[in-house]
Amino acid sequence: MLDSPTERQIQVLRLLAQGLVFEQIAKEMFLSVSTVKRYASDLYSKWQVKNSYKAIKRGAMLGYIDYNLIVNE
Repeated sequence: MLDSPTERQIQVLRLLAQGLVFEQIAKEMFLSVSTVKRYASDLYSKWQVKNSYKAIKRGAMLGYIDYNLIVNE
């Protein structure tokens, strides 16, 4: 079973799904860019994914993200 993400990791994931980049997420969450990247990296490790696209897909599949909120590029 996959490790459960923290609330902060889910916040970062949801903002990534909305199309924001790490710098924008850092401003939105009042965090440093390196902290945001660490949250994302830790989540990728937990879920054994390599990038934000795969993390977003997994998050939607697991019910952490509403498919309607995902920005399609």
